[in-house]
Amino acid sequence: PDAVEMVYNAFVKQDDEEQGARLGRKNAQVMDRLSKMQSHQQAVIRGIRDSHVHSKVALKASDSFVIKAQQANNIGKPGHPTMLLAQVPLLHFRISLGTSTSGTCYITPNQILFSTSFIPLVGSSKVMLFDLALVQFQVVENVTSTLLKPFPNTMNVVVNREVVYSFRPALNPNRLWTFLNVVQTSIGDAGMSEFSQPDQAVVEDEEGVLRLANSVSDDQYSI
Repeated sequence: PDAVEMVYNAFVKQDDEEQGARLGRKNAQVMDRLSKMQSHQQAVIRGIRDSHVHSKVALKASDSFVIKAQQANNIGKPGHPTMLLAQVPLLHFRISLGTSTSGTCYITPNQILFSTSFIPLVGSSKVMLFDLALVQFQVVENVTSTLLKPFPNTMNVVVNREVVYSFRPALNPNRLWTFLNVVQTSIGDAGMSEFSQPDQAVVEDEEGVLRLANSVSDDQYSI
């Protein structure tokens, strides 16, 4: 019996060691793929951000963003950036602040801008600009959409635990929160210096559409 138990324990130990080794290899593969995904995301952000250097379409978008940013109504208030950056917006989408106020949100690699207007009044526009390194975002899920509230879910912009701005995005707020988190994580990347050369360049095709040259397919990053 002692010999049988010794053999059994030896097999159990060997099986545990093999399982541990397999899990270790799998974990290393997962971490490697996650690292590649993050590097790819940062390359895309850098490429779009600096594309105004060699793309007329991107330059126009960058100039338009700077003009709007210069009109910000929250200059000198918490969350406002200390300097304006000439960057191409990564994303823009419609937002609503209420039944009569709507506008557009622009997100660059370092800043987020809200340009809204009060529909009944001509010229009643308002611009709010925030530094993504100084703010956090909260998702407040509300009831289903209605005719008066087509975008029911609210997102809050928070500075030092205080809500400084609220808006209802036309996008899925949870996906938007994830996207913002990716952008905010990239702010501290050492490769995000001004006019850095990304591993994969953004090119402009004949129709003026920007795309990532030699981009990696999603299948290559699947886990």
